[in-house]
Amino acid sequence: MPANYDKNPAAQILIIAMLTAGVMILFEFIKTTWWPDLGMWPSHIATIIFITLCAVFASLSVIAKERQLRRQTEMALSWREEAESLVASSDRARRMIFDGVYDAVIIHNAAGIIIDINQSTLDLFQADSQHMIGGWVQDFFVPIAETTEPLTEIWDKVLRGEEQLFHYQARRPSDSSVFDVEVFLRRIQLGEKDLLLANIRDLTELKRMEEFAHLQEQKLIQADKMASLGVLVSGMAHEINNPNNYVLLNARVLSKAWNDIQPIVEEYYEANGDFAIAGMPYSSARDRLGNLYKGITEGAIRIERIVQHLKDFARQTSDHVFGEVDVNLAVETSVEILRGLIQRSTERFELDCAADLPKLHGNAVHLEQVLVNLITNACQALRSNQEGIRVVTRWESRSESIILSVTDEGEGITGDNLQHIMDPFYTTKREHGGTGLGLSISYNLIKNFGGELKISSTPGCGTSVEVRLPVTTRPAEGVKESA
Repeated sequence: MPANYDKNPAAQILIIAMLTAGVMILFEFIKTTWWPDLGMWPSHIATIIFITLCAVFASLSVIAKERQLRRQTEMALSWREEAESLVASSDRARRMIFDGVYDAVIIHNAAGIIIDINQSTLDLFQADSQHMIGGWVQDFFVPIAETTEPLTEIWDKVLRGEEQLFHYQARRPSDSSVFDVEVFLRRIQLGEKDLLLANIRDLTELKRMEEFAHLQEQKLIQADKMASLGVLVSGMAHEINNPNNYVLLNARVLSKAWNDIQPIVEEYYEANGDFAIAGMPYSSARDRLGNLYKGITEGAIRIERIVQHLKDFARQTSDHVFGEVDVNLAVETSVEILRGLIQRSTERFELDCAADLPKLHGNAVHLEQVLVNLITNACQALRSNQEGIRVVTRWESRSESIILSVTDEGEGITGDNLQHIMDPFYTTKREHGGTGLGLSISYNLIKNFGGELKISSTPGCGTSVEVRLPVTTRPAEGVKESA
C-alpha cells in the first residue's frame, strides 16, 4: 500500500465497498451456477470478508499514521537539536568575543549587583567568577579621595542616558591591594531590564610610564643644569685664573724683591734703630713679611688648583670613557672641592686613606661625583660644627675590593625615610633645594663600577655610607687590610 494511502479516508471506504461488492457478486455467481443449495453462506462469507478488510485497512491506516507521526517527531527533534546547537554555538561565540575583550568588562544592575564579567576582569582582579558574580560592585572599588563622586550618583547619570568616563581605584579581594583604573560606563538593555556595562582599564602601567617619563625629563633638566654649570664654571675659571695669575706672579716678584732689599733694610735698622713699615715696627714686620708673601703664593696656588678641580668635575664626560681610577686621588680631589663647606660644617673632619691601593677600572669623574654627593650629604646632616665626619678608604682581601666609607655624627635617617632613600626624587631637604636625585644617581654610578652602595643609620646618632668597589688587580705587597 502506498505510504500516503491513509491521507484519504473516503477513498479507503470506497475501495473496501467495491472489493466487498465484487466478492458478493462472485459468490452469487458461484451459488447460482454450481452450488444452488448453499443458502446464506455466501452472504456470511462476504460479511466476514468485509469486516476483515475493514480491520486490515484500519490497521494499515493506524500503522501509516504512526509512521508519519514518528517521522514528524524525528524531524521535530532534529530541527530542535539543530536549533539548540545553533543557539549554543552562538552563545559560545558571544562568550568567546566577550572574554576576548582586552579591557575588563562588568555588567551589573542599578543596585550594584554583578550580573556577568569577562575573563579580563578575573585576571585584573585576580579573583574567581563565583566570588564576583552576584557580589556588589562597591566591594571592588574605592574612591580616590573624599571628594570623589560616589558610584551610586554616577550610576544615576548613566541610567538617565549620560555615558560616564572617570578615574577610580579598584581593589583586589585576595590581598586588598589598590590600583588606579579608568572606567567607561554606559547603559544597556537586556530584555526589558536596564543594566550598566563598565569597561575598566588598568592604569598601573600608564602611571609607571608617566613616572618614568617624568624621571627622564628631570634627569634631562638636571643634565642641562650640569651642562650650564660646566659652561659657567669654565667662564668663572677664566675670570678667576687671570687675576689669580697676576697675584701669583706678583707675589713671587715681591718675595724676590723683599729678599733682595732685606739686607739693605736690615743694615739701616742696625745703624738707625727701629722704624715703622706698613704701620708696624720693622722689628716685628721683618719676620712676618716673608711669611705674608709665602702665604699669598700658597693661597694663589690653592685657588688655581681648586678652579682646575671644578673645571674637571663640571666637564661633561661620556659614560663610556673608562680608564684607571685612583680612589685616594678621587677622595682628595673631592675633599679639596668641598673644603670650604667642610670647614663651615665641622671642626672634626678626619681623612684616612690606605696607602698603595690598586687602581680601579672606570670613570674617575663619576667616582668624584659620588664622593662629592656623599660628603655634601654628611655635612648637611650635622647639627653643629662639633659633630664629626670621617672618610676612610681601605682594602678588603676577602672580597678583593676597595671599601670607601663616609660616616657622620649627624641627625641620622629614620626607618621610613631609609626605605625610600634611593628612590629618585625622594628627599627630606626639599626646602633647602634638594632634588632627591643625588643618591639615586650615585647608586647607579657605583653599579657601573660593578660595586655596591649601602647605607646604615641610627636616628640621632649619625649615618654611615659604605661603597664597595671590586678590583681585578691585587694591592701591592705591604698593603694591610684595615678593620
